Amino acid sequence: KLHFGDYRFAGGHAADMHGHDTEISWYSVGKLGKLWKKVPGLTHLITQGDAGGRALGGGMELGAIDLPNLVHAEFRTGGMSKANARAIAKATTMRDLEFLEIWYGDEDYGGDATAKDAQLLLDRTDLPSLRHLGLRNATFADELIPRLAASKLVTELSELDLSLGCLTDDGARALVASATKFLHLDTLDISKNY
Repeated sequence: KLHFGDYRFAGGHAADMHGHDTEISWYSVGKLGKLWKKVPGLTHLITQGDAGGRALGGGMELGAIDLPNLVHAEFRTGGMSKANARAIAKATTMRDLEFLEIWYGDEDYGGDATAKDAQLLLDRTDLPSLRHLGLRNATFADELIPRLAASKLVTELSELDLSLGCLTDDGARALVASATKFLHLDTLDISKNY
């Protein structure tokens, strides 16, 4: 298992962290592209930090993700870059992936990923094991609803997490209008939307 950007795994303790030290946008993970070939047996990955390059050290660059044994992945950011969103969406070696969570964040934190970048993931038909999909912390949550309703990938899920985003009344109405597309889900989380 690899955890990047989580102060608990960096030798610190919660009591030692103050102010911005605990904010997700201040973590710098760095360039990870060369790492993937070195850890082919990796099954669990959690990255937490700035993906837009605002943090000291340049944020996070995922590069071409090549993790054939990955079953659980979380990419938590305050601002997901378009390049990283596309790297996740286009990762070719994730057939065993069961749990995927992406935090898209906000442009004020360097995030330039859009619903079109999420669409690249939603168009995939080669993730047979995926049961949990989290498209969290998305300012474009309303735009995701019709895309999710039309996605074949969603029909295979048991859990869909759209929490922490900006789902408005319009998005909620679109969700209700497409309710039959989500009836198979055990869990649909839209909590803590702004």
